[in-house]
Amino acid sequence: MHDDEVTTDAALAARLVAAQFPDWAGLPVTPVESYGTDNAIYRLGDELSVRMPRIHWAVAPLEREYAWLPRIAPLRDLAAFVRGMRALDPTDAPTTAWPRPLHEEDELVRTNLELVADELGPVRDDVVAVWDEALAAPRHDGSPVWIHGDLSPGNLLLRDGRLTGVLDFSAMGLGDPASDHRVAWNLLPPAARAVFRDEVGADDATWARARGWVLLQALAQLPYYAERNPPLAANARHVIAELVAERS
Repeated sequence: MHDDEVTTDAALAARLVAAQFPDWAGLPVTPVESYGTDNAIYRLGDELSVRMPRIHWAVAPLEREYAWLPRIAPLRDLAAFVRGMRALDPTDAPTTAWPRPLHEEDELVRTNLELVADELGPVRDDVVAVWDEALAAPRHDGSPVWIHGDLSPGNLLLRDGRLTGVLDFSAMGLGDPASDHRVAWNLLPPAARAVFRDEVGADDATWARARGWVLLQALAQLPYYAERNPPLAANARHVIAELVAERS
């Protein structure tokens, strides 16, 4: 996945479980076929899982999850979850990368647009227009609020179409509320997207910034993960297609 990542395997995971959680030492350990970008994931028996940092930057976020998840766990349902996160007390909360203004990401977006220009083909102008509109939108004028930071499909657990769990809080902290609205294009069809926007109370400026944030993420993922993580690259293509379809 990354050039300087730490190598792990099921045997290492089993040894660590046996040493730190002897009650679970007899459970089988098997790698998860679709693995994460920051952490290697292994199933532990039928109900548990083991996440092991595959890169140095993944250690601190895991420590952040350990400290904060007990306070966040009661929140559920997607729009209610976003509103609930936003309502959390910001005292002593960590910050995230998402408070920075979108214009600070302009060079990265323009560079990645060139990297995927051939793939975008005739929709490139629409993609550029989405980004330009996001840059033109007013910035978040209030205090940063609690956000999850990565409400992507792979981090949401559903049963019968309803949210039952949220994973990977490594990017959580204070930021622009528009960041957590990226899920509207990552996961939701247009009709549900409109309901979600109404439920989270996103105004035009926030919604435009959300389009910018999700486009930034997709353009960062597509060239980097095209070979390293094809499912993630496929989701990036899906996001771009959804953004373009909205303009038609």
